Amino acid sequence: MRALPIPCLVVLAFQLGRAESTAQPGRLSPIGNYHAHLISESSGKLLMAPRLAEVELPAEIDHVIREWERATKAGNPPSIAALFTADGLLSRPAGWVRGTDAIRSAMADESSADLRVVGA
Repeated sequence: MRALPIPCLVVLAFQLGRAESTAQPGRLSPIGNYHAHLISESSGKLLMAPRLAEVELPAEIDHVIREWERATKAGNPPSIAALFTADGLLSRPAGWVRGTDAIRSAMADESSADLRVVGA
């Protein structure tokens, strides 16, 4: 790759430097974001949680998860409630819901068409 002659680089620098700030008209502003935080590869690894290893679920647990996914996508509160015991608990944003009847009524207002179980 050929390097650009110095005069071309100087002209290019002056052209790029003419960008005016929209916040303060008439004032020059930098082209790049010089306030971006730099993170090295090693410090990035410290910030990122390691990916957990995939495990094979027991057939019974996998079956319940798949039934939950199907019933929720179908918007079928009785099928969802049937997956719980009589004193089962369901976490909702407003608090915990206890029992199949309460779960059925809580799920009647739920819209989870975008629900999907990953890792199947």
